Amino acid sequence: MKRFRIKQADNIKIDIRHKGQIITQSVNFSGFSSINEACNFVKNNLPWNFKGYGRKIEIAIHNMDTGQSKYLDTYS
Repeated sequence: MKRFRIKQADNIKIDIRHKGQIITQSVNFSGFSSINEACNFVKNNLPWNFKGYGRKIEIAIHNMDTGQSKYLDTYS
């Protein structure tokens, strides 16, 4: 199995969920050079009712160019 990697030119789709419910709509991005950059972007752009409350969120990062996906669990 290959490692999940992101290049700045890749088209990325990000899904954000809390307890299986979608927090924000799926959005397509590009310009991220690492997984940490994408996670930090998501955390900074969470809705106000999730910021700073320590709720567990699930982040799904899909690389549309390579067809790979990465699922992360983190706290807001």
